[in-house]
Amino acid sequence: MHIETDLRKIKELAQQREDENWKFRSFLKASSMSSEELDAIVRELYTEVAAVIDCQACANCCRLLAPKPTPAEIDNFAATLQMPVETFKARYLMQEGERKGQLSRPCPLLRDNVCSVPVEHRPPDCVDYPYLLREDFRSRLFGVLANYEICPIVFNVYEQLKARLWHRRRVKHAKW
Repeated sequence: MHIETDLRKIKELAQQREDENWKFRSFLKASSMSSEELDAIVRELYTEVAAVIDCQACANCCRLLAPKPTPAEIDNFAATLQMPVETFKARYLMQEGERKGQLSRPCPLLRDNVCSVPVEHRPPDCVDYPYLLREDFRSRLFGVLANYEICPIVFNVYEQLKARLWHRRRVKHAKW
């Protein structure tokens, strides 16, 4: 199994495969495969791919995504960083526009590709990323495609899923 980790190549391939990815999304949406079966395949592929990819060598998600912490998460961040909540908000959250309240980009808590906040104090949006292990993969395909060019794990799992479920089916039908 080839694993692509070059972020420039992933971005380029994402643009080249945009139509194909949307067609595969439609295929998955219409598939008669149960959600449980699809989730099991995604978990299996995730396990294989994530074992090869070092998120700390990448940290692309922390540079490009900007989660919006809840008030409780902001309180937790501030307490963990030992600063007043208002200082945390002023220093780390966007203050204007449609992204007001989101963490700045790149994430200001990222230090040498590692989050400076211990994992037990991070919000679920950060801990659960890239969200491939959440139940009902099929219902979250729009988000998967949004993360396809950001996260090498998502890119490779989606490509392996296409190879396993779609390309193989297309080759089988082409022989008839």
